[in-house]
Amino acid sequence: MSELASSRGPTGHSDVDGAAVAAMAEFEERNAVEGFELLGWRVWPLLRVLTSWDTLNLAAGRPVSARRRRGWFTRRVAATAADLLDGWRYRARDGVGDPAPDAKPADVVVFAPSSRRVPVGGTSRHRTADPLLDLVRERGHSGILWEEGPPGAARGTPSSLVTPRLRRQTAGLLPSVERSLPDNAPSWFTDFAKFWQRSFDHHPDWGRWRHAFAGLVAQSRMFEGWLRSVQPRAVVLDVWYNPTSMALAAAARRLGIPSVDLQHGRQGGTHFAYCGWVRQPAERFETVPDVAWTWGEADRLRWQRDRGPASEPRVLGNLWLNEWRDRPETFAAEHAAAEAATRGTGPSVLVTTQWTIDLADTVAAVAASPHDWRWLLRFHPLTKLSERRAWEARFRETGHPGVELDAANRLPLYALLAAADVHVTGFSSCALEALAFGVPTTLTHPTGHACYQEYVEDGVMVATTEAGLVERITETVADSDLRARCRAAAADVFAEPPQAVGALESLLGKDNAA
Repeated sequence: MSELASSRGPTGHSDVDGAAVAAMAEFEERNAVEGFELLGWRVWPLLRVLTSWDTLNLAAGRPVSARRRRGWFTRRVAATAADLLDGWRYRARDGVGDPAPDAKPADVVVFAPSSRRVPVGGTSRHRTADPLLDLVRERGHSGILWEEGPPGAARGTPSSLVTPRLRRQTAGLLPSVERSLPDNAPSWFTDFAKFWQRSFDHHPDWGRWRHAFAGLVAQSRMFEGWLRSVQPRAVVLDVWYNPTSMALAAAARRLGIPSVDLQHGRQGGTHFAYCGWVRQPAERFETVPDVAWTWGEADRLRWQRDRGPASEPRVLGNLWLNEWRDRPETFAAEHAAAEAATRGTGPSVLVTTQWTIDLADTVAAVAASPHDWRWLLRFHPLTKLSERRAWEARFRETGHPGVELDAANRLPLYALLAAADVHVTGFSSCALEALAFGVPTTLTHPTGHACYQEYVEDGVMVATTEAGLVERITETVADSDLRARCRAAAADVFAEPPQAVGALESLLGKDNAA
C-alpha cells in the first residue's frame, strides 16, 4: 500500500504533509539533488515544491492533470484578454490606475499575494506588506508593493498590481525558453518520478513541470529588468516557494540584492517548504532567499532544528499582530462587529479550516453541541467556492441556531480571535496567533498534534479527535487560568516590536550580505 493510501485515518482525513516531507528527505539522502540542473539552474527546489503541492491536492481529492498544450498565439491572446479584464476590474474597484512596478527607485520591494488583504474601515490593509512598508518608511527608507493576484478588495494603501504585466511579458518570453528545453525528461527527473510513484501513487508529469520551469526562467529574466530600474537594497517575499517568488529571488541573486522570506504562517514541523532539506549547496539554491524573517525566537530555532531551506533565519516579529495589539482603536469597528457575532450565553467557538481536511466530523460536533454555543466557521482561502458552499449547506442542515458563516469569513481574523472563547483547527498557524489573544486551541488533526506538540505538552493547546471535540471544548472553557497561560506562551512565539527595527536595519545596512 502506498504512503498516501496508508496516511488516511479512520475519519477519512489525510496526513500526507508529514509523509511527503519524510519522503523528500529520504530521496535527498540517496541522491545528489543539488546537481539536478537545466539551463544552468539548480532545479530541485521547484521540483520538490510543485510535487508536494500536487500530492497535497491529490490527498484532498483534487485531481492533477497534465498541462494542456497551447500555441504561442493562443497564449498571447489569453494573456492580453486577462490583462484587459484585470485592468478594468482594478479601475472599477479603486478608481485609480496602478503605477508601473519599475516606475521609480525604492529601497525595499515587497512581493506579496493580493489574497492577504483584510477589510478595515471600509477599505483594506495588506496584512503582511503594509505593516512592513510602514516600518520601512518610518525608518526613512522608501518601499513599494508588487501585488500578485486578482484585484480583490479596494486598497487603502498604494500598490502595483503586477499580474497583468507578468502574464503578458511571460507569454512573450516563454516560447524561446521552452524551445531550449529537452522534450524528454532527464534521467534525474525520471528517477525521482519513479520514486514518487512508488511512495504516493502519483507520477510527476514532465511536460507539466517543464512548462512550470520555463515560466520561472522567463519571469526571472523579466524581474531582472524591473529590479535594474528600481535598484532596491532588498527584496522581501511573502511565500518564497511560489514559483513566481522563486523567479524574483533568483533575479535578485544575480544582481547581488539580498532577498528575504517573510513568515506568513506555520513553518517547520511537517511543512514541505520549511523542513527536511537534507542536501543544499553551500552557496544556496538560487531560487531560495538569503534571509528568513520569523515571527519570533521559537520559529527561528525551529527553522534550524527542522532543517529549513538554507536561508539564514532572523527574528522580525509579526508586524500585523503588533498593529492590532498596539493600536486597538484603529480597529474599533471590527472589534465591535466581532463582539456582536460572538455574543450569546454559551461559549463562542472559532473554527479555522484547512482545504485538505474533510469537515464531516466538525458538522457532527456542531449538531451535537448545546444550542447556546456560537460556532464561527471560517474557511481557508484555498477552499474552492463550490466546496465551501456545499459545506455551508451541511452546517445549516444541522439546525443549530448558533452557526455563523457570514461574519466568520468577512471580519478580520484577529477581531474574531479577540472575541472568541475557544479556537478549533486541524493544524492552521492560527493556533499560534490565538495564543497572543489568550485563546486556547483544540487541535483535531494528527498534523496539528505533531506541529504543536510542545504547546500541547505545556497545556495551552489540546490534542483531540473531532469525535471528542464537544467534550474537549467544554473542559477548555472550564479552565479559568488557561487564557493567561496562553498569553504567557505567546511571548516566545512573537517578538516584541523593537526587534523589527533591528532586523530591518541589519538588512539594509552596509553589512547586509546574508
